Amino acid sequence: MAPRSQQDVVEAQPAAAATVSRAQKSEPMQTRQEPSPDLPRRSHQRRSKQHEEGEYRPSPPPPPPEIQGYLPMYLRKCVFPLGRDFCQTPFFDPRLIVQLMAEGFLPIAAENVLLPKLHEERCVIPLPANFHIRKSTRKKAHKFNITFNKAFDQVVQNCHEQHEHCWLHPPLVQAFRIIWDQHPNGVRAILENRRACSVRIYSTEVWDTDGNLVAGELGYSVGCIYTSLTGFSFVDSAGSVQLAALGSLLCKSGFQMFDLGMWMEYKESMGAILMPRREYVDFVHAVRSRDSHVRLPSTDEKPLECRQVIDEFMGVGKAKAQPPTGKKKQNKPPKKSRSCEKKKPSDVRQEQSQPNCNSGEDTDVTMS
Repeated sequence: MAPRSQQDVVEAQPAAAATVSRAQKSEPMQTRQEPSPDLPRRSHQRRSKQHEEGEYRPSPPPPPPEIQGYLPMYLRKCVFPLGRDFCQTPFFDPRLIVQLMAEGFLPIAAENVLLPKLHEERCVIPLPANFHIRKSTRKKAHKFNITFNKAFDQVVQNCHEQHEHCWLHPPLVQAFRIIWDQHPNGVRAILENRRACSVRIYSTEVWDTDGNLVAGELGYSVGCIYTSLTGFSFVDSAGSVQLAALGSLLCKSGFQMFDLGMWMEYKESMGAILMPRREYVDFVHAVRSRDSHVRLPSTDEKPLECRQVIDEFMGVGKAKAQPPTGKKKQNKPPKKSRSCEKKKPSDVRQEQSQPNCNSGEDTDVTMS
C-alpha cells in the first residue's frame, strides 16, 4: 500500500472534524460546574498557590496518644493505643494480662478484644490513714462472714446476673481463672531490668449466717496495691460490709492502697481520693517488686466474722490516732498499809507480845 501524501492528510482533517462535531451534537458535553463563592477554596488549590510563592510547609504528623507513653516497649508490639484511657489487643493470653496488671493497666474486655484501661485519674484509698467505716455498717456486720478464694465461679456468675452489660467476657474469665488457680504464690510478671513481681487474683465472698452467698467481688494485687475489678450484692448492706471487712483485712495484711478504679460518689465516704495517672503509675513501679510478698490471709480453715474483723481494725485505728496529751502523770493515792486495816482483838494482843521485825530499827525484847 502506497504511503499517503501530505495533501491526502490535509484533505482528511475536515472530514474528521465534521465527525467529532456530529458526535458532540448527538451527546452534549457535560460542562464543569463552578464552585459556589460561599464554599472555601480547596486545599490542593491553596497548596499550589503556596508552592508558587515558596511558602508551603508540610504539616507535621499528629502526636501519638498520651497513653502510648505508658506502654513499655516490649508491649507495643501487641498492644495498641485506643483513645484517651484505653488500649486494645486481640490477645487474651494470661501472661500478657499479668504484664498489663504489673504496669498499672486494669484489664477489661469487649467482644473478641481486650481493652486495658489506665484511668486519667484513679480512685484510690491510701491505707490505713484514709480508710473509714461507717458506724451503721459496723452494726450490720454481725450478720455476715467473709472468705477468700472459695467460690470463684459463683462470684463470676453472680456478677453476670447483677450487671446487664458485664465486661467479663468468656476469654477474659478463662484467663482470670488460670491466674487464680496459681494461689497462693500467684503468677510472676517479668519486668524490665531483670526484675519480677507476683500478681494474684482473688475472689472475695460474703456469706450470711445460713451459708448463702450474698455478696462478693473479683480483684487482684500487685505489690502492696489491691485493685477491685467488679462485684455484686444481693442483700441490703451486704456490699457495704464486704468493702469494710475487705479494707480492714487489707490494712491488717500490710497493703498500702485500695484501688477502686472509676470514681463513684459512695467511695468518697470510705476515704477515696483521685490520684493522677502519672503519680499512680509511679507508685505501682515503686512497690510492685519491693512488696511482692504482701497477700490477703487464708480462710481455708474457717470463715472470718465480719464484725470481729471490723472491730479489730477500728480498735487499732483509734489507738494509733490518739495524739499525746502532754499532761503530767498524776500520782496515784498511796495504798493503805496493813496497819490501817481493821484488826481483830486477838491479833492486836498477839502483835503486842511479838517484836516488831519490819520497822527497820533494833528492838530490845524483855521477857517478863
